[in-house]
Amino acid sequence: MTTWYTADTHYNHKNIIGYCNRPWANVDEMTAGLIANWNSRVTNEDSVYMLGDFAFCNMTKQQAILAQLNGKVKIVLPGNHDSSSEHLLKAGFDVVVGARHTRTIAGQKVRLNHFPYQGSGVEQHDDRFFKEMPQDDGSWLLHGHVHTAWKQKTRQINVGVDVWGYLPVSEEEIARIIRHEVNYEDSWSGHRKVAADYSGPIVICNSCGKRSTQIEREGMSHTYENGNCKGYWRLQPSLFEV
Repeated sequence: MTTWYTADTHYNHKNIIGYCNRPWANVDEMTAGLIANWNSRVTNEDSVYMLGDFAFCNMTKQQAILAQLNGKVKIVLPGNHDSSSEHLLKAGFDVVVGARHTRTIAGQKVRLNHFPYQGSGVEQHDDRFFKEMPQDDGSWLLHGHVHTAWKQKTRQINVGVDVWGYLPVSEEEIARIIRHEVNYEDSWSGHRKVAADYSGPIVICNSCGKRSTQIEREGMSHTYENGNCKGYWRLQPSLFEV
């Protein structure tokens, strides 16, 4: 059995096709494509977490869509466009969870929410849901809502379909990201062996030598928990053991 995560399918939402440049001509094509993509990964022995904004249609249509989606257990955490828990259960979801729901993935506490953390930048463009956004407690967070804004931002992983090829994301894929980040982001002291299977770019602090896979940090100052590091992140041209 595999556990999957997804968000922001927006079934039957015409405007989302243009807003996110989705590769379908109309909502019927989008519905058929999203269902096919879901079922290409998810089996009827699997569990799926839908982290909000499932559909823009009436109960009958939502029931018809969910009836076609594979999955032994379909779990929903409502988003800002979803109806009540009672509605979602009647539509065909098996379980509704709230914003305090957590999982343990790759040995790390992982929070689930429709929204990213407060202070992540999305509220600069849309502050309507600031109070609903969780406060960053240092945990990993799986979320949706931001569509194409990012796939990963620090310890926030956007599981929305628009950045994952319109497919659900497996827990193993999430675990792989977390393991890589933990290898680079734990307190750096002395020598550290990089993850053997990581082949992407990294940045390194020119002062203390700490490394990170988050390349968007390039040029930014490096901050410790207990104060500012005098160094800044610079792109490291290749991976090596130090």
